[in-house]
Amino acid sequence: MRQGKLSELIHNSVGPSTTGAKKKKSKASKKNQDDYSESSDDDDGGYSGGIDSCSVEVHFREIIDLPGPDAYKVVPNSKLVVARTAYRSNKSDYTINGKASSFTEVTTLLKDRGIDLDHKRFLILQGEVESIAQMKPKAPTEHEDGLLEYLEDIIGTSKYKQPIEDANQEVEQLNEDRQSKLNRLRHVEKEKSRLEAEKREVEDALRDQNALVRAQSLLAQYYVWQALKNVDSYKAEIEKLNEKLAHEVEKNKADVDESANLEAQYEERAAQYDVVRKETAKLTKDLAALEKDEVSLQEKKKHIVAKRKKLNKAFTDDTHAKSEADSTIETLSATLKKRKRELEGLEAELEGEEAELERVQDGLKDKTLPFQREIEAKQKDLAPWTAKINAKQAEFDLAESERAMLTEKATGAQAAVDEAEAALEQLRSDRESKSKEIAQLNKERKNLLQQIKEAEGNLNAVNEQAQKLRAKVSSARQKVDEAKASQAANTSQNAVLDSLTRLRASGRINGFHGRLGSLGTIPDKYDVAVSTACPALNNLVVDTVDQGQACIEYLRKQNVGRASFFVLEKLPADSRLDKIPTPENAPRLFDLIKFKDPKFAPAFYKGLGNTLVATDLDQANRLAYNQQKRWRVVTLEGQLFDTSGTMSGGGTKVARGGMSSKLASDTVEPAVMRQYEQDSEKLQHELDKVLAQRQELEGEVEALQRQTPQTEMAVQKLELDIQNADKRIKEDERRVKELSAHTTPNAADVKRVKALESSIATISAELDKLRSKAEVFETDIKALQDKILEIGGVRLRSQKAKVTGIKEQIDHINETITKAELGKAKAERDSEKLEGSLATASTTLEELEAEVESLDEVLTERTQDVANVRDQVEKALNIAESAKDDLAEMKAELDEKMVLINKFRAKELELKQRIQDKTKAMKEDDAKVRHWGKVHDELELHDIDDDDDDENDDEGESAPKDGTENVEEQPRDPAVKDEPQDGEEATPAPSRRRRPSEKVELEVYSPEDLAAQDLSELRADVATLEERVRNTKPNMGLLAEYRKREAEFLDRAKDLDLITASRDAAKAKFDQLRKSRLEEFMTGFSMISSKLKEMYQMITLGGNAELELVDSLDPFSEGIIFSVMPPKKSWKNISNLSGGEKTLSSLALVFALHVYKPTPLYFMDEIDAALDFRNVSIVANYIKDRTKNAQFIIISLRNDMFELSHRLIGIYKTSNATRSVSIDNHVLTPSAVPSVPPPAA
Repeated sequence: MRQGKLSELIHNSVGPSTTGAKKKKSKASKKNQDDYSESSDDDDGGYSGGIDSCSVEVHFREIIDLPGPDAYKVVPNSKLVVARTAYRSNKSDYTINGKASSFTEVTTLLKDRGIDLDHKRFLILQGEVESIAQMKPKAPTEHEDGLLEYLEDIIGTSKYKQPIEDANQEVEQLNEDRQSKLNRLRHVEKEKSRLEAEKREVEDALRDQNALVRAQSLLAQYYVWQALKNVDSYKAEIEKLNEKLAHEVEKNKADVDESANLEAQYEERAAQYDVVRKETAKLTKDLAALEKDEVSLQEKKKHIVAKRKKLNKAFTDDTHAKSEADSTIETLSATLKKRKRELEGLEAELEGEEAELERVQDGLKDKTLPFQREIEAKQKDLAPWTAKINAKQAEFDLAESERAMLTEKATGAQAAVDEAEAALEQLRSDRESKSKEIAQLNKERKNLLQQIKEAEGNLNAVNEQAQKLRAKVSSARQKVDEAKASQAANTSQNAVLDSLTRLRASGRINGFHGRLGSLGTIPDKYDVAVSTACPALNNLVVDTVDQGQACIEYLRKQNVGRASFFVLEKLPADSRLDKIPTPENAPRLFDLIKFKDPKFAPAFYKGLGNTLVATDLDQANRLAYNQQKRWRVVTLEGQLFDTSGTMSGGGTKVARGGMSSKLASDTVEPAVMRQYEQDSEKLQHELDKVLAQRQELEGEVEALQRQTPQTEMAVQKLELDIQNADKRIKEDERRVKELSAHTTPNAADVKRVKALESSIATISAELDKLRSKAEVFETDIKALQDKILEIGGVRLRSQKAKVTGIKEQIDHINETITKAELGKAKAERDSEKLEGSLATASTTLEELEAEVESLDEVLTERTQDVANVRDQVEKALNIAESAKDDLAEMKAELDEKMVLINKFRAKELELKQRIQDKTKAMKEDDAKVRHWGKVHDELELHDIDDDDDDENDDEGESAPKDGTENVEEQPRDPAVKDEPQDGEEATPAPSRRRRPSEKVELEVYSPEDLAAQDLSELRADVATLEERVRNTKPNMGLLAEYRKREAEFLDRAKDLDLITASRDAAKAKFDQLRKSRLEEFMTGFSMISSKLKEMYQMITLGGNAELELVDSLDPFSEGIIFSVMPPKKSWKNISNLSGGEKTLSSLALVFALHVYKPTPLYFMDEIDAALDFRNVSIVANYIKDRTKNAQFIIISLRNDMFELSHRLIGIYKTSNATRSVSIDNHVLTPSAVPSVPPPAA
């Protein structure tokens, strides 16, 4: 079964020149594939325009070959169509049998069908055939291919390259790691061997330490037994002092309780007075705010009332003006009506009289006809002039009326401006007077503030004086208290120190300085540390040996007790007194002490040495067990690390009080005590006097401060008045400005008046002209009429006079009607304007009335609030004054009572001081019990393994035995051990906690055994052993170091074994990969070499070819040589052959590879280009024989090749378009195919 049908030869009939063009175009297509287009000017099929997409389909099917040249059987349902569509946007779509797919799915499908898409061995190009001949035995670089790499890709052993490389690197890395671990193992082995001798020395030192621990155990038990005896003695003394103190407390209990009640009442009254005073100040502030609000409301109301009054006056004036305007309209309307009736009567009368005149004139017609005709002619001439005169006169009257109205308007606005300016001037005058008044009040307030400032300054001075006096009184009282305490302390000192102090005071001994701890100071935080680290603080200090001997002799004779002394002359001035470098810059206790005198420094150094202070146990461990030097270290909590390695101190009850941060005061003489008391009383008297003066000044300041709000209120009221006045002035100024703007005729009115005056003047001039011209006709007419009258006689004259009189009446009435109409129009305009003004004023008045009513309600409420708060302020002031007086009386009573209480407190202080001293001494002994008990509990014997010497060292290694413990001392937690509380007795002989091994124990002694011991001998034994241990200075951590090195050695050995096993496994993996690669490659290489020889012999008809390993032991080191022996020639390397021979050799290798790894189809592109016709025929016949198992698609220009194809496809181009034609070639007769020529002789 194979893919496809038969091999097909594609004949490119265009010719060789198009091949080059095709290759060139394929290179450019990647760059311009989106812009591909073709155009043609031919008439038979040119195409123009861009191509959006293109598609290609490849059809596959499985067939079974049958006998015959082109006989086969198609496997059912085996058709496979793979298509790709490429778009202009570089996007591609893939389909399989018409269904959408992806590139990955397509390649996977074709690979599953046997097509090698990884190396594309199915595609044989002419260049690839030539490149095989040019291949080197092995690629010179990893980026190139040689014949070795070429064959490895085909055989498939190239997959081992990277795993082999990775395995090799892993082996190399593991070898390096193993060598490193081996070196470390050898180093640790050397270190362990080096420690063997030192380990034995440490064990010897541990035996000495065990002896020291036993001696320290006996000494600690002795200290515990001795301290317990002292505790019992102190308890009895403390009990007696407590009884005496209880008696004194009971005796003065009534006075103390009364004083406490008085003090509580005084504090309560003082707190109440402070509350009342603060409440009064708050009420005063609230009253001022309410009064200010009240004044503001009053001023607002005053402003609104004034505004309402002014608006009422304007409303009344406008109402009166409107009434007058309405009356004028009514009067003028009646006048017009009357005048019009009169005009109608006169016109009727004129018509009758004119008719009568006409009848009279008709009677005189014969006599007057010439004159009549002449008059008519003259009247006819006069008529136009009369009409013009009447028109001009009407125009003149109208202009006169309008000018009078505008002039009257300007006159009324000026009167309003004058009135507004008068009101503005009055406001300014009122504001000026209030400004002067407020200036006077400000001056008074400034003086008042100055008085308050002076009074407060005096008060501050008095307060400062009182504060200083209080400090002096407190200091004087403190001196008295300290003196009393000093006397009490001195009387309660232990008998030894007390007796020696009295001896020094009597002058019988000099050079005695007292207790060492009292000769210096140290910060309180170091009290516990120095008290624990320096037991010698209770030693006494003298200057010389003789003085010390005198003190000891005195104590012995008086049988007072025993004491230890520091003799200053015997203490050398050690250079170590200067500061020294310390680990971690830890402070040295000696450097923290401030000496009363530098001469006491050697004594402190003797007691402390170079003891360091650590903040906690961790730091103490680091400092004490320093690798370079051991240090004596004490923590702030009292844990002490000695240079011998022992640890002591700490616990819930630690030593404290050995030193103080202040020097102890000397004994105060009685005369000095009396002087201290007199000074204290005198200062107290001065303080009382100053306090009385302060009370007087406080009253003065309060009185002045009460005046301040009243003055400020008056100022605030005036300021509000001025603010309101400023507002009203601004409003009136704006009103004056507006009225002035109305008074000053606006541009339109001025322009109109000027125009009217100009028009009136013009019209008047024109009237004069018209009248002068009409007068000529009128004179002639009058002369003619006079002649007619003379002819007509009295009757005509009389009738004429009647007509003239009626006409004059009509003209007068017309003039009256015109004036009345103008007056009525003006009155109507004024009435309408005033009506709008009255409506606005009425609305504003209603709003103002409502606002006034609202303000009245708020103002009434605010006035009531002010009255209520003022009453509260007065009551609060009275209460504060009364409380202040009561407080002063109670303070005087309390001071009297405190005098008695202070006397009791002094005695109580003395008894408590004595009890405290005894209790302190008892606690010190109790602390000693706990301390030495803890020291004893923390003592441990080292469990020394004596069998270590018998260990077998043959291997150079040793392991710690079971039960061996680390000899390094570790500090224990002080909270683990139950400490006895105050009042409890410490255990006489504390039992030692046993080690888990139970191998070693410390002996516990009975009280009888301890009483028989000599303390000096015990101390000498401990000192001797300490000196021995101190001189040995063993490395206590050596055993731990040794065992640590031994354990490290075993761990290193184990690590070495593990890394060796890993290396061996990686090496085996590396060898197996190389072996698999070699075996697989040699198997494929042998097959390919055999087929190569067979193929070359078949193609060349007698030649020979072989693939040879350059290095037969390692084929991958030097590569492969392709050796060829053409027919009748010697063996040569393929690179030394001719072009045709290279092609035949390469084709033989290609065909051999096809046999080794066949594929269903092959594509060959002009592989016969370099062959002669004979070799082309041989290759063509071989390929045709191979079509039984595969499909070959061959591109060729050689007829010897393509004439043997089953199907021939010719490619040609016409009209600028590529075309193809297919021919089924299986019908050709066998005779048409040329036979293979025989080999050349």
